[in-house]
Amino acid sequence: MQPDLRVTIRRDGVVRAVTWGPHLRLCGPTATLLEARDRAGVTLADLRILRDEEDGPATEVIVEPLTGTGRPDAHRVLADWAALLGYRRVWLPGDVRTLDTVDHALAGCGGKVQTHCTTCRGRLADGTPAFWRWVRTLGFFPCACPLCGGDLPQWSAVPGVVRRASARPAPDRGSATADVGVSDLRHPERP
Repeated sequence: MQPDLRVTIRRDGVVRAVTWGPHLRLCGPTATLLEARDRAGVTLADLRILRDEEDGPATEVIVEPLTGTGRPDAHRVLADWAALLGYRRVWLPGDVRTLDTVDHALAGCGGKVQTHCTTCRGRLADGTPAFWRWVRTLGFFPCACPLCGGDLPQWSAVPGVVRRASARPAPDRGSATADVGVSDLRHPERP
C-alpha cells in the first residue's frame, strides 16, 4: 500500500505536505540525499491515513520516517499538526499518541486557520464548517494555492482563535495581502 502524503518538517517547524506519487519512490542515489537532509535537520516522512469508513473522515495517521527518526521536536510538530486536523491518534516510530482534539467537522467551530503562499505571497485563511469538513475528509490542509498554484506550507491556527489540541501518549499498547477564503473556492475531489 503506497503512502498518502510525504511531509517535510524544517528545523523552524514549518510543515509541507504533498500528495504521494510514484515520482517520490526512493531508490538509487537518493540515500545520499536523505542523509544530507537528515544532517541538515530536515525531517521527511511518508504518511498513511486511516479512516473508520472508506469515504469517512481521517481518524488516524501512521508516520513512516525517512529522516529525523529520533527527533522529538519533529514528533511533537507532527502530533500537533494531526491534532489540529482532528485526528484521534498518530502512530510515530516507537510511540503511539492519542490526541485530544475537537471534531471540527461535527462541531463546525474548528476556528480559523491560515497559511501564506510562498509564490504569490497571498494569505489564505478559513474556518468555515464546509472548509473543516473538506479538510477532515482529505486528512490534510490544501497543499497548493488556489490563486497561483504554488505550494503552501500546512496551515496553522490563527493565534487566539483555535483551541490548541494536545497530544498525550496512548495507553501502553506495545510501544501582508488580503485574506482569501478557501471555502468559497471549488475544492477538487481526492482521487
